[in-house]
Amino acid sequence: MYVLKCRKCGYRTRDKSRGKALSRMRNHWSKAHKAELSKRIRAGMIHNPGPLKFLRDVITGDIIPGYSGYKRKHYEAVKAIMPAILPYLPPEVQAGWHLIDKIADRVYPKRK
Repeated sequence: MYVLKCRKCGYRTRDKSRGKALSRMRNHWSKAHKAELSKRIRAGMIHNPGPLKFLRDVITGDIIPGYSGYKRKHYEAVKAIMPAILPYLPPEVQAGWHLIDKIADRVYPKRK
């Protein structure tokens, strides 16, 4: 028997299967705490910037001060498209990208 309790309001649900109990709790959250759920989702989107924001910061030159907010996957996504757009970028941006490309292994360490 699985018993789950909501941390916000104390709602309890129980079921013999774990999946059904979790499903009931998700349904409860989506109905009773919809504002909190959307707030968490928005906060997650703000906290985890995507590859397009990474590319924008590379082009504008803001990448070096704010590199800690990005992950290796964002760098890899931009690295895949950079050879196609690099000839069209200004020389300062090209130099910045080459610098980021050189120090990427230290800034964005590879997973083991």
